[in-house]
Amino acid sequence: MPVVSIITATYNRGSMLRRSIRNALKQTFPDFELLVVDDCSTDNTAEVVSEFKDDRIEYIRLEKNSGGCLVPRTVGLKTAKGKYIAILDDDDFWVDYRKLEMQVSYLDKNPGYVLVGTDAVATNGDNKIAVRFHYPRSDNAIRDRMLMQNCFFHSSVMYRTETVMAVGGYIMQKKGFYANYANDYDLWCRVGQLGKLANLPIYGVGFTFPPTPLMSTRRRLALLKLYLEVTGNYRNYYPNYEVGILSHTVATAFELPLIAPLKKYFRRFASQNGVK
Repeated sequence: MPVVSIITATYNRGSMLRRSIRNALKQTFPDFELLVVDDCSTDNTAEVVSEFKDDRIEYIRLEKNSGGCLVPRTVGLKTAKGKYIAILDDDDFWVDYRKLEMQVSYLDKNPGYVLVGTDAVATNGDNKIAVRFHYPRSDNAIRDRMLMQNCFFHSSVMYRTETVMAVGGYIMQKKGFYANYANDYDLWCRVGQLGKLANLPIYGVGFTFPPTPLMSTRRRLALLKLYLEVTGNYRNYYPNYEVGILSHTVATAFELPLIAPLKKYFRRFASQNGVK
């Protein structure tokens, strides 16, 4: 039985998936299984996985496309044999090769903690770091900000399998297009009710910037409503609900097509002034 089960949900991202798998296999902690859950891709995903001759890799192809990440993530959870779950989405990669080693050590030494993540970096087309993302470190800091932001980069997290299964795993928030949004954020809120949370002070994960094209204003506003609903569900468990509403609203404003181009100037200002 492996100590860690790595879950990689994927769909039609063969070239990016190759990078993710290669990255995972370079980890210094060797006792893991890598579950590649393919949401019925139509590209060369199966061939990419077959390139890697490593018994720790298990390829799972769904019979039909589910339309998003929720079903593949759930299949991965139900298949996992590890004590701990690590997430590595197909378009992300682990920057620090000791990531798994450090997170396993942290959870082993701190039984009261149920989830641990890391900071993240965004790289440009030349693989140079363009943006650094910092997340609150301690359990107290995370709880103070839980309703204000998603305090974990999904591909950075490692969590206890039994804890996540005890709270029901990833849950659909809305049907249709929105079924696959906010299920990680909602999961962190539920998991935090059973134990402590932390982020290690390392850049554990990276992604290529920008990851996705801009959404339409209509969809972005609908997602804001979704995030506010999730936040409202846990207002009795975490502080700063009112500030959380404002925070999500402002963050959404910076994602609207007319305003989003201004984000790079804000990031430059934040970087020059030490704002995190």
